[in-house]
Amino acid sequence: MSGQRCLGSSCGSGSKTISERLPVSFRMRSAPFVAAAEVELARTLRQRGRDEGERVAVLLRSAEESALRLGLHRLARMAAEPD
Repeated sequence: MSGQRCLGSSCGSGSKTISERLPVSFRMRSAPFVAAAEVELARTLRQRGRDEGERVAVLLRSAEESALRLGLHRLARMAAEPD
């Protein structure tokens, strides 16, 4: 998949990359999936080593707030302590 990471348990045919799933999750109003996708996208951006610190911080903050609001404490910890 041209160097892009997949979200979910497999990257088989029909799987979408993280950057493709985030907008879909927003449109579906699926808050748990949005929060999880934000954490995964932030981690991916960090691993690439590009200067996207502000974007990463916004994604993680949003994911943590959403996860706490939804009672998803493990996901909130992942967002608060991404690595």
